[in-house]
Amino acid sequence: MAYNVTAVLITRERYWPKDVPIAFDFDEVIVETLCPNVRRRYELALEARNEVIYVQDDDMVVDIAALWPHYDGRLTNAMIPGMHDIYKDTGVTLVGYGAFFPKALINFSRWEKQYGEVDAMEADRIFTYLAQPHNVVFQPPVQIDRPVKMCQRPCHYEVRQKFFNMLKELP
Repeated sequence: MAYNVTAVLITRERYWPKDVPIAFDFDEVIVETLCPNVRRRYELALEARNEVIYVQDDDMVVDIAALWPHYDGRLTNAMIPGMHDIYKDTGVTLVGYGAFFPKALINFSRWEKQYGEVDAMEADRIFTYLAQPHNVVFQPPVQIDRPVKMCQRPCHYEVRQKFFNMLKELP
């Protein structure tokens, strides 16, 4: 029996990576290959037929079935303790290690009113900040080394800090 959940998966690769299995009985799976940016996952999620959305990065092997029972209607995401420490007190969390959330949380209007269009590569940070509170579940996902990462760009850490500061200034 399929769960009424839509998986939205994006990758820069030509195909979804075979070394990243999606082991869960989703009612709908949307995969966009040769994806240009991270913001696209939210555009695709808005087109999904289900109200509950699941996302993860193309370089993570996630125990989706273990994460699902923790979903409580909030953004529920897997995280490892070290990464949680980096994002502590920022209002931001990660969705790349696997996350369930209600489609209704996809609303960038506060950001757009303050700053204009959502940055194509920083959409995850903006989304998770606007989707607080989070339900973080500690889980040890396995990361696969990919030559081209969906979210990586030059000056990644400097840009991350810039966006943390911008998010704190949102009304």
